[in-house]
Amino acid sequence: MSSFKKTKFKGDKEKEMNLPVSMLCDRNTTKIPESQVFFIASFVEELLNNFKLRFPELNKLLDIVKENKEKWAELKSKIYILDESV
Repeated sequence: MSSFKKTKFKGDKEKEMNLPVSMLCDRNTTKIPESQVFFIASFVEELLNNFKLRFPELNKLLDIVKENKEKWAELKSKIYILDESV
């Protein structure tokens, strides 16, 4: 099961239990491209930027992460539907 499906499943269970749905777990409102850009910018880049001070070889990985974020940002303007069958 993909991580996106797991979070949507978690959100469904929270709704069933009348609990507030956790951030990025609502299948009706979470937009995958936006959530990917947010996650990469808020967590992954921050982590790698701190680690690259000690491990400069991580610069290449940081470049790849930035390219990935740009590709997700391009998808923000397009309709993106998670394939629920996978």
